[in-house]
Amino acid sequence: MYLLVRDYKTVDTASTNTAESSTKGDMIRSIVGSVTVRWVCIGAAALVIALSALWAWLPKLSQSCLRDRTRQGRDPGRARSACGAAGSLVLGAIADRAGARHKNGKFIAVAIMSLLSMVTLMFAFGSGHVGVVLTQAAQFRLIVLGGFLATCTVGPAAAIVIDVIHPGVRSTGASVLSLVQNLFGLAAGPFIGGLLSDAVGLENALTLTPLTCVIAAASFVLARKGYQTDIHRIDNSAAAPASQAGFRLTPRTVGAGFPGFRLVDNWPPIIPRYSLRAACSPRPAAFLEQHYGRR
Repeated sequence: MYLLVRDYKTVDTASTNTAESSTKGDMIRSIVGSVTVRWVCIGAAALVIALSALWAWLPKLSQSCLRDRTRQGRDPGRARSACGAAGSLVLGAIADRAGARHKNGKFIAVAIMSLLSMVTLMFAFGSGHVGVVLTQAAQFRLIVLGGFLATCTVGPAAAIVIDVIHPGVRSTGASVLSLVQNLFGLAAGPFIGGLLSDAVGLENALTLTPLTCVIAAASFVLARKGYQTDIHRIDNSAAAPASQAGFRLTPRTVGAGFPGFRLVDNWPPIIPRYSLRAACSPRPAAFLEQHYGRR
C-alpha cells in the first residue's frame, strides 16, 4: 500500500530567518535539544512500562488467580487489548479537545488520565490491602478500564512531538519517540514486572507497576512549560520556504469569524499554522498562489 501513496520532496531544512543557515544535522540535534520532546519521551515510556507489564503478566495471573473467570469465557487479556485499542482513539480525541480549549490542555488531560489509570489498576490488583474485597466481575471491569486508560499517551505523545519538530525531520523525531517508548517502556515493563513478581508475588507486582504513571503525569506537566517556546521556534523556521517563494502573509477575517490571510508587501512571513501548511506543501509557491493569489 505504501507504494501507492504519493511521495513529495521534503521541506528544506535551511532557515533564512537568521544570519546562519541551519543544516539538517542542526535540525536533527534540535530534536533531543527540545525540552518538550525530552519530557514527552520520558512520560510516554513511563506509562508504557505499566501497560506492557500488564499485557505481559496478566495471562499468567489469569491462569491462576482468575482461572474461574477464564473458564466462563471472560478473558481479561482479550478484553483489555480491545479496550486499549479503543482507548487510544477515544482518549486521543479527548486530549485534542482539551488542547483546543486551552493551550496546555492536552498536557493536563494526559496527566489526569495517567493518574486515573494508576488508581484503577492499583485498586484492581491491590484492593485487598485496603480491606476491600472485590468480586470477580468487579475486578474484571477494573482491569479492562485500566487497560483502556493506560493508552492515553499513544496519540497525544506523537502529536506533541511532531508539533515541536521541524517539518523536514519529523520522521526522525517520531522515530526517536518510538525508540524510547519501545526500549525503555515496552521492553522494560515485563522485565520490571518479573523482578517484582519474584520478590513480592505476581498480584502485588501488578499492583506496584502502575506507580510509573506518576512519572508519566509529572513529565507531561513539565513538558507544557517549553511547548509554546518550541512551537514558535518551529513556526519561525518553517515559514522560511514561504518567504523564499516571494510571498508575505497578514491576518484578516474571512466569512463569519474564520481566520484567513492575504498577501501584502513588507510583512513578516512568520504566521503560525498557515505558513506551516504552505511549508509542508509539496509546492509551497503553488499552494500560496492557489489559496491566496500572487503578490
